[in-house]
Amino acid sequence: MFLALTQNLWVDSYRFSVAFQGWHNLLSSIESDLLLLESNTTLDQNCVNRVFWAIHTIKGAGSFLQLDTIVLVSHRAESLLSKIRAGEANTSSANVVVILVAVDALAEMLDLPDLGASHDYSAILSRLGFDRRRADWINDST
Repeated sequence: MFLALTQNLWVDSYRFSVAFQGWHNLLSSIESDLLLLESNTTLDQNCVNRVFWAIHTIKGAGSFLQLDTIVLVSHRAESLLSKIRAGEANTSSANVVVILVAVDALAEMLDLPDLGASHDYSAILSRLGFDRRRADWINDST
């Protein structure tokens, strides 16, 4: 049995469900790591890297599957994490909360029939620094 995800992509439904379960597991581990980051007084670079690569994995798979909303939200969260990794941002409560909000949105998308395509995530994207007028996520190299 195959499942149509977009007009141009068909995926075996079993493989798709396995991928989704993996995404849910990644999102769960991200939440634990973010709470750990927020509670630490010093930056745990290994923890930041785990969160970054988990988000990056979700973004990459979402891109392959042409799930634009998942790609957009995960990309913006990944960009903030890149800044934290580079020392340009910190793991303040505000930054951790906005990443947690993005993670919650990604988890919600995975549970929606259209994978979030018809839902409005502009408030979350705005908190993550996305400016729709510039569409900087398209050209951003992070």
